[in-house]
Amino acid sequence: MPQSFTASRKLLASLSLVVLLTTAYGHAQQTFIVPSGATPSISSAIAQAVSGDTIEIVPGSMLTESITLNNNNITIKGQSGNPKDCSISAQNNQFVIEIAQGNSSATVIENITIVGNTISHGININNSSPTIRNCIIQNCKFGIEINGASNPLIEKCVIKKNFPGAGLFGCGIFINAGNPTIDDCVIKKNESAFNAGGIQIEGGSPTINNCKIHNNVTTVEGGGILISNPNGRPQITDCTIRGNIAGAGGGIYVTRSSNPLFKDCKISKNIGRNKGGGAWVGNSCHAEFENCTFLKNAVSSNTGKGGGLYIADGDARLTGCDINKNACVKFGGGIYAEDSINAVQVDNCVVKNNVAGGGTGGGFYGQLRTEITLEFSKFNNNTAGDAGGGIALIRSSKSIIRFCSIKRNFAVQNGGGLYVESEDLKFYFTTITHNDAPIGGGVDADFSKVKAYDSRICLNKGGNVKGDVSARSNTVICP
Repeated sequence: MPQSFTASRKLLASLSLVVLLTTAYGHAQQTFIVPSGATPSISSAIAQAVSGDTIEIVPGSMLTESITLNNNNITIKGQSGNPKDCSISAQNNQFVIEIAQGNSSATVIENITIVGNTISHGININNSSPTIRNCIIQNCKFGIEINGASNPLIEKCVIKKNFPGAGLFGCGIFINAGNPTIDDCVIKKNESAFNAGGIQIEGGSPTINNCKIHNNVTTVEGGGILISNPNGRPQITDCTIRGNIAGAGGGIYVTRSSNPLFKDCKISKNIGRNKGGGAWVGNSCHAEFENCTFLKNAVSSNTGKGGGLYIADGDARLTGCDINKNACVKFGGGIYAEDSINAVQVDNCVVKNNVAGGGTGGGFYGQLRTEITLEFSKFNNNTAGDAGGGIALIRSSKSIIRFCSIKRNFAVQNGGGLYVESEDLKFYFTTITHNDAPIGGGVDADFSKVKAYDSRICLNKGGNVKGDVSARSNTVICP
């Protein structure tokens, strides 16, 4: 083929691309290099750019400026693809980047380190839906704040070491409204004195997928995540929530009639100083946990409750969850539930190896007007320093246990497998074996009436039953 003909085809292809780009954006797309002679700063490049243009920051750049985007729909990115190669630091005490009205997903911020200070925001999003990708956001009051009708995509970012100044609110990500998607991000080592350490959700229905929420700290509620959102449906899926610390709800704190779904999450090694090492659910909330793992969470105070999960004045449903090796000193090594307005349901779960070191309910503790349903679940190898190695139910209402296995639990005083106080309880198709306590190794019914249907209570050390436990239908209670 003649060279002149080949060159003509290449020229024609280039012209066609220019025509396409011009048709899409009304002009040929341009790329501005920062810093350079014509564009020494990002703000100077924004002043020249129009929708569809790109601003590239050269490696080694350490820029100090505050940037505002209003209906720009442009891309600002680090040229090398590595966010550590360029940075933007706050010029004032408000923000590093403000993305205001009218920016769509065509507004892209990527491959940049954003550095604030203790009274400035990293990225402030208002009534916009930009894409924030592969950025590091650190040392800010709020790493990212989301307000208004905003639906941003935040992906592959690291939000770390954000901490507000004394007496100020702040956290890693603050969601005041909108429906953001946060995907494949790391939110770590953020701190706050007044609200959540990692993520705080006050409005909207965010979707948080495949994120690591690690080692965040607050002195109050919600070290990892705080949800205080009565009007939305936050969904947190396939996340690890680990090593966070709070006064209550070390990993998760759910309050104010919120209705979140946690699915396929691992909640581990969190500490709540007073209540709820892994999670705290209360104040008329409904929380669902599907196929989640609560592992090695703890409550550190001597009066602590709910090593894995604390539920009070709310309701919760756990389905297919593994509650393992959680601990507290007083009540509910694995799960603590009291005064819940609707119901607490544990369905097809494994509750094992949990410890209430000096108190009651090694695996599960329920009391005070709480409707409790435990079904198709295993309560094994839990320990209580007082009563109810596997399960303790005290003055709760309408409690039902069915199709459960309660095995190899231990209590220092009484009710190795099951301790029931001041309550009428029925359980069905349940096996209570190989538990151990000095009094009522299998079941201790204290001022209670317990009726067992189609169940088996045998091979327990310290006696199979104590108190008013009657066998109904095909129940076997061994001598």
